[in-house]
Amino acid sequence: MYKNRRVAVDAAAFNQGLAAETDAELERELLTLNAHMSAATYRFLMLVRAFDARTAWADFGMRLMAHWLNWRCGIAL
Repeated sequence: MYKNRRVAVDAAAFNQGLAAETDAELERELLTLNAHMSAATYRFLMLVRAFDARTAWADFGMRLMAHWLNWRCGIAL
């Protein structure tokens, strides 16, 4: 029960902080964060490509890169 109450309080505090922001400010931040996520995804995929090309995942006893990604990154097979 306490945990749910805390989540509700945290959400209320978060939403209260956002109430002061204009729609344009929210949109700008959304677009900025989306650009950061896209850039991070690109970088992640380039690193995966390099790691896979080196078959570095085999050093951990994995049979495939997908198994390493599942084990280390929590990405579903």
